[in-house]
Amino acid sequence: MKSDSPALLIVDDNEDNRYTLQMLLEADGHELIACATGGTEAMSLIEKQKFSLVLLDMMMPDMNGDEVLRLIKSNPDTRDIPVVMISADTDTDKISKCIELGADDYLPKPFNPTILRARIGSALRRESLRVLESEYLSRVEQEKRHSETLLRNVLPPEIAIRLRNGEASSPIITRTLRCSSLTSSDSARSPRA
Repeated sequence: MKSDSPALLIVDDNEDNRYTLQMLLEADGHELIACATGGTEAMSLIEKQKFSLVLLDMMMPDMNGDEVLRLIKSNPDTRDIPVVMISADTDTDKISKCIELGADDYLPKPFNPTILRARIGSALRRESLRVLESEYLSRVEQEKRHSETLLRNVLPPEIAIRLRNGEASSPIITRTLRCSSLTSSDSARSPRA
């Protein structure tokens, strides 16, 4: 199995629905597919493994889909997992409640395989972009910390503070930077004893 393959979780109490969804996903090349028969089992799997997408039935005997969705979205470790609700229920109030709770999409049962593929693809692309954004922001923060360290090591503390506060155009800072630049270039040219 490819390690970069997205892990998908199907949560449905109906065995035929789980089987149908799994066969469709496997036919589309998805390799990492887990199934849960209810909300409690789904939450247990989500605690143990990182999923890229959850396909969640709304009506289940042990825990309704909206309860599972609420648990997923209230946990900082799982709230970014895309969740697509799947249900035969066409009650617009229930559907809108799930969207308000953080569901990324909704598919009515019986689902159209073409629409299912499109929505899964869309949810996985959004998840991929979210991961890239998170990695980028982490690198930016790391570079910012590195820059702060350099400022503290190269410049006098009061100048570093003023630079950090946006006072780069101050004549004192400009003179200090010129002096620091001359001092470091002079020391770079002169051999050490």
